Amino acid sequence: MNKKKNAVMLADTRPSLVGMVLLQLQETNKGLFDEAIIYYIDEIPESNRNLMLSIMPCRFINYSPPLPDRLFDLPRFKQFSKLMFVRYEMFSLLDEYETIAWMDTDILIQSNIAGILDLARITGYSMVREDPKNKTSKNVDHMRTCFIELPEGKEYNLQSYLFHSGLMAVSDKLEERKELTKYCYDKTVEWAEILSLPDQGVLNAMIQDFDISVSPIRGSDYCCYPYYGRDCSNAAIIHAWGNNKFWNDWYLHELYPGWQEYHDKWVALGGQSLKKDFRPAISILIPVFKPDIGWFGECLDSIMGQTQSWYERYSDFEIIVISESKNGKDVRSFFDSYVDPRIILLVNNKRLGIAGSLNRGMQIARGDYIARIDDDDLMAQERMFKQKKCLDKNPDIMLCSSDFEYFGDMQEYRRTFSYEMSKAWSVIACPFDHPTIMFRREFFLGDLLYDEDRSHVEDWELWLRAFERGMVVHSIPEILTRHRWHANGAGGTKKTVAAMRELVKKNMERLGVDISAEVLPYVGPWSGKVDEYICRKLDALFVKALANNYELLLYDPDSLKTIYEYRLHEAKTGQLPAEVAGHISSYISSERTQQWAVSLQPAKRKRLKYKILDSLFKPIYKQFKCEIQDVKKEVSDVKKEVSDVKKEVPDVKKEVSDVKNLEYENQFLKKVFYSDLSTSKKIFLLGTSEHDNIGDSAITIGTYEFIRRYFSEYRLVEVTGYYMQTDFQYISSFMRDNDVIFLQGGGNLGSMYTVEEDIRRRVIESFPANKIFILPQTIWFSDDERGKAELDKSAKVYGCHNGLVLFTRGKESLSLAKAYFPSVRCMNMIDMALMLSRDYAFDRKGILTCIRDLGDESGLDEEIYNEVFDIIRKIELNYQQTKNRYGKSILPLMTGEVVNNELMKYARSKIVVTDRLHGMLFSVITKTPCVVMGSYTHKIGEFSEFFADSNAVFFIGKDISKLQDKMARAFLVTEPKYPILEKGLFDKMADYIRTTTSKATKQERCREITHV
Repeated sequence: MNKKKNAVMLADTRPSLVGMVLLQLQETNKGLFDEAIIYYIDEIPESNRNLMLSIMPCRFINYSPPLPDRLFDLPRFKQFSKLMFVRYEMFSLLDEYETIAWMDTDILIQSNIAGILDLARITGYSMVREDPKNKTSKNVDHMRTCFIELPEGKEYNLQSYLFHSGLMAVSDKLEERKELTKYCYDKTVEWAEILSLPDQGVLNAMIQDFDISVSPIRGSDYCCYPYYGRDCSNAAIIHAWGNNKFWNDWYLHELYPGWQEYHDKWVALGGQSLKKDFRPAISILIPVFKPDIGWFGECLDSIMGQTQSWYERYSDFEIIVISESKNGKDVRSFFDSYVDPRIILLVNNKRLGIAGSLNRGMQIARGDYIARIDDDDLMAQERMFKQKKCLDKNPDIMLCSSDFEYFGDMQEYRRTFSYEMSKAWSVIACPFDHPTIMFRREFFLGDLLYDEDRSHVEDWELWLRAFERGMVVHSIPEILTRHRWHANGAGGTKKTVAAMRELVKKNMERLGVDISAEVLPYVGPWSGKVDEYICRKLDALFVKALANNYELLLYDPDSLKTIYEYRLHEAKTGQLPAEVAGHISSYISSERTQQWAVSLQPAKRKRLKYKILDSLFKPIYKQFKCEIQDVKKEVSDVKKEVSDVKKEVPDVKKEVSDVKNLEYENQFLKKVFYSDLSTSKKIFLLGTSEHDNIGDSAITIGTYEFIRRYFSEYRLVEVTGYYMQTDFQYISSFMRDNDVIFLQGGGNLGSMYTVEEDIRRRVIESFPANKIFILPQTIWFSDDERGKAELDKSAKVYGCHNGLVLFTRGKESLSLAKAYFPSVRCMNMIDMALMLSRDYAFDRKGILTCIRDLGDESGLDEEIYNEVFDIIRKIELNYQQTKNRYGKSILPLMTGEVVNNELMKYARSKIVVTDRLHGMLFSVITKTPCVVMGSYTHKIGEFSEFFADSNAVFFIGKDISKLQDKMARAFLVTEPKYPILEKGLFDKMADYIRTTTSKATKQERCREITHV
């Protein structure tokens, strides 16, 4: 049989890319190939076939890889098309052709490529090799990148230089070629679980197994990867490997227009277009006026160096620099040193100012998203990619910001808020740092432009108008921008300060609060510590604003209350709260409902009127009598302070009277305004923790989310265990029979934590007419006299409440509940922390341990404890540790921050080893495979039963001999599955609560309960 001389193999799910390669070959290497062998899975339309045949002879083969379908459910196989295995067919086709070349379709052919066939004729096989001499990309790569772990049965040299499968050629000089195709398919099946780059890994192993001599193809000549700053203009083939392609990357599109020309030719011939409207995704605006060229260069370098992963750049953006006319020539000269087609320089004909310059930039911007940075600031490497990803995935978000860091004349971290918190923060401060933002161009174009008549606060004023239009904001809890601070910069000038105060005054006036000139300088943050007199004034203003907001509903009440508390904290201490100034990274999910400070917004709020306050005051006057006496004492102290400032305050008597009234009103409102008094439908969440156990804080955050999701029509009133003693009288005053009580879940029901148990018993005894739900608990009463005595107390109280429901978190606890409290309705559930789900998209590495110290109620003895860590150190010497402890009290305002900080530790790890219940649960929440050891009680063992059918939770109890094997198995898990979480248990729990609370059952009160 006469062989054909040369053939080229092509395959892609997009026929347009195949057709464009044929056009390139025809124009740059006409006659080099006798035939193109085109593989396909989905049928190629006849019009495309005819067009390809008109370019050069083609042979079309419908490809179905001889591989089990189950392989294509594996994570790494899902990332590629089945057509990647077409490469294996090269060897079997050598009976028909003298030489065959394979090339990927994401290429631009610029000149003659016959050299790759010549190299194949020397040894029988030529491939691009990643060594110091022939490398295609920026860094040398090795065979190990193709495998998750070493294949068993043979000692492959995984440190050998990598052969790339994107470009290769074979000739009939290759020996044993008939065995190679079968070998490749067999090894793909055998190694499916450990292959990272499936076809490439098998081909590299084949070369070693068959001792094949491969002629290396020089990457810089025939497979030039165009990383930033590399000149590929003289390469025969430019290969757009990875995620950056000629059709989706603005840098490549602008730098190598030849690909677009072939695309246009293909379309002109009747081929299908890959993209109708090709333009950059992001337009970065930089207004400049007398820039420092050195700092400007650093800023641009940080933009040019953007990445989307540790190995791939991100450059789908244009940079629009708007320069004022006076320094236009200097800026033009500076940009002459930058050979980058993405930079657009505009020089204003006259001085426009920053607002006018930004408006001009926005009007010519082509990107869907507008990003900002100033000429002396710096971007983190993944800023553009992460902010774009956030906006792409969340169409309801109009603006994405981030945390940032001041450097230069001030070294400080700053935190930026999301959602309702950002809107509330805008009342007293600019809600985000201007150089950190990225927003949707279409939302702002039109009449939402910068006000060119307003200087110094043009950004803050724009955000206020945008919030009125419904702008939703998300902040990425990472430092993605470094903001250079100048001691004498515009941010601290008198004009800027005056403009900021003007906005604060207007914002407070919208809330019905008029601020005097005396107090105005202290309302906004960053004003430092003030005296007690000013603190009282601020407190009074904020309480009024909160009360008015309940009627106006301009801001989310919980968020507004929080930001006022932040400002008062600074006013009293001179320190900004850590949630604002200190960089406490917190995860904020892509869903609006999972925001930093869980904001439970009721579906409908009753109006708050002072008349209601008056009517409620009289019946409970005696209850507040002691408190009023305290206030009188405080007023006496205030009189002394007022006398010291007598010259500044003309009417001392009036001032003292005002302070007296405000003090009482503040104390009253602080206790009850958040409960919407006696008229709203309420859920009282009682006994939440403030201690340092982060697991209990996660239960609280999960409970917030449960209430928000299922009971949003209720008003939430939370009282922590710490405040139950002081606030119990207020709870009693405003509790109504139709109010629902939730008692905090966890592992404290029993004799070990008697403070928490006393709180439960007191609440159950005090509110016999209310429906009370003990959220999922692990039950443990010690088997001694003390444990029996505590159990007897609880059994008496629990048993006399007809509206009590007890949720347990494990079968053993459920059995104990039924035995201990036979008249109480019980239901088995999972921990409330599992209402949370976090996908941080971090790059994972290493081991995290969350293991109790021997003195911290550990279930391990010293010998086993040491053995556990010896095993861990053998696998990874530099493992990370956590204890799920914060080290100090976790106050309510800190809860979301602390929990998310802890969850991030888990999300950055490949596996977790733990003997703590919430070590296991945090692993589940973040989808981190974990190995779980037993603890001193039954709770972790019984809770592990929930995850018995999970592929990512490995419970070994106290059998440490299993630890190393289970850790190895955990490392192999790439797609954790938790079937229990798909069963809608929280849906069932919510339905049960709703059904129970709607039943009009007659409550029978117990008359013989001894007060506990």
